Amino acid sequence: MAIAWVFPGQGSQKPGMAAGVLDLPGARERFAAASALLGRDLLAICAGEAEGELSDLNDTRNTQPALVPL
Repeated sequence: MAIAWVFPGQGSQKPGMAAGVLDLPGARERFAAASALLGRDLLAICAGEAEGELSDLNDTRNTQPALVPL
């Protein structure tokens, strides 16, 4: 069986939104890969725990990669 992550689009983001998918196989690895490509901790951004410039989930530079099915 395949797993698909589907999000309705920008505007549906909220801190903590990734919590429900983190127990799925490969989820943490995919967040780590995305973070490496972006140069910032996408999982911390999604959790609302990131600090500094580019830490706001509502910043389009974070919102769009956070909502893409990883």
